[in-house]
Amino acid sequence: MPTLKSELDMNKKLDEVINKNSKLHFIAIGGIGVSAVAKIFLQAGYHVSGSDIKENKNTVMLKELGAEIFIGHKPQNVQSTDIIIASSAIHPDNPEIIEAKKLNIPIFHRSQALAYLMSKKTSIGASGTHGKTTTSGMAAFVLNSLKEGTSFAIGGIIPELKTNAKYGHGEFFVSELDESDGTILMYSPDVTIVTNLELDHVDFYTRGFEQLLETFEKFSSNLKQNSKLVINADSEGNRKLLDRIDKNRVIIYTTKENKLNGYEKIYSAQNIKLNGFSSSSEIYLNNNLIGKLNLNVPGEHNIANALGVIASLMEKNIKFEDITSNIIHFSGMGRRFEIIGDYNGAKIIDDYAHHPTEIKATIKSAQSVLISQGNGRLVVIFQPHRYSRFEGLWNEFLKAFDGVDKLCICDVYAAGEEPSSKHTPEEFAKQIKNVPTTHLSGKINDLTEDVKKMIQPQDIVITMGAGDITNLGRNICQK
Repeated sequence: MPTLKSELDMNKKLDEVINKNSKLHFIAIGGIGVSAVAKIFLQAGYHVSGSDIKENKNTVMLKELGAEIFIGHKPQNVQSTDIIIASSAIHPDNPEIIEAKKLNIPIFHRSQALAYLMSKKTSIGASGTHGKTTTSGMAAFVLNSLKEGTSFAIGGIIPELKTNAKYGHGEFFVSELDESDGTILMYSPDVTIVTNLELDHVDFYTRGFEQLLETFEKFSSNLKQNSKLVINADSEGNRKLLDRIDKNRVIIYTTKENKLNGYEKIYSAQNIKLNGFSSSSEIYLNNNLIGKLNLNVPGEHNIANALGVIASLMEKNIKFEDITSNIIHFSGMGRRFEIIGDYNGAKIIDDYAHHPTEIKATIKSAQSVLISQGNGRLVVIFQPHRYSRFEGLWNEFLKAFDGVDKLCICDVYAAGEEPSSKHTPEEFAKQIKNVPTTHLSGKINDLTEDVKKMIQPQDIVITMGAGDITNLGRNICQK
């Protein structure tokens, strides 16, 4: 089935049709990304309506803010609308899309709407295969603390701010830029952080990593003349990108010994000390010490994320001391090594990791916590997300769980894909080496008691994946 994105004129500009009196209708308004954009337009004073197949916390929030919410996709929902905004998840046979085309209502992709909002302010974006939600959330948290009226749209909840999106009248706009469907090409931020590049969305990038690389190369060439790319040189994929783009617009950051030449600015983190849920390091600019960084989120990958934030904000004349004095209060993003609670003397953590590289980083952080507490097991309950990813990265998944004391693999969360029997969780549990693995079959909400029985005092238990596995930890901790 063709996607909506493939049928849109992605070169059409929202600027050409929108004004303050425009009535905007968002299809699938309950999604984390679409709801964020809808909320910002709503707070900016636009008339907003939207539809979704069922009510959720995002639709309730938007309704309380004044949006008109429809449950169910129906032609009549769009008949008094001026502009339609939808995500890649919406197909051309959606009844509201069909009606909009019949009425000649312009249809825009979510990325085009977000790009329009960002273009009105000094914009900072974060993209890459892993870490973009945390990095953009960290930048938004710091700027929100320092600059009144900062706007942001992030793909996860910032716990301290209790939201993932906000409109403000200030100078800055921070956003997460999704690369999964190629719509990153819609954006042209003033500063873009590229955390890393690695093949993930095999359903879209059917030609593999080369297609992803081509997309980011094109993104770089499309940027405004004075825009900057803040690139993590620790990523092998990023280093391949560096060979293809203009060095004059690049700022490097690294936590490793990277011998790079020809770049005006190289930020590095040295003398790194990991201590359970926190860390410390020294930050250098071109081998000159500029200060110390203390974080209250675990893992070396979060030092790298913070380094990208430091480099991007300093590029916009934010002082290092102002950044670090606020970044220490950042506790992480929702579903990113999020502490849910305790059960039977064990700590229950929820994590969004659904790609082998993310899984390895999360396990490394958990091992640091176990070392700091002196004992305990690492127990992981993993729910594969999408059949295409599970099958396309099968061998990488088999190698991703080294260091886990007990692994339980759940049924695949389809995320709208048709079921496939090419590779199964049962087969995975049999093939994986060096890690005691069992297959837990059934709905996530029905697994609570089985998981409770295996938990021992001092365990670190991580529910892991991008699907409804997030409910399991909360069920376990429920009194």
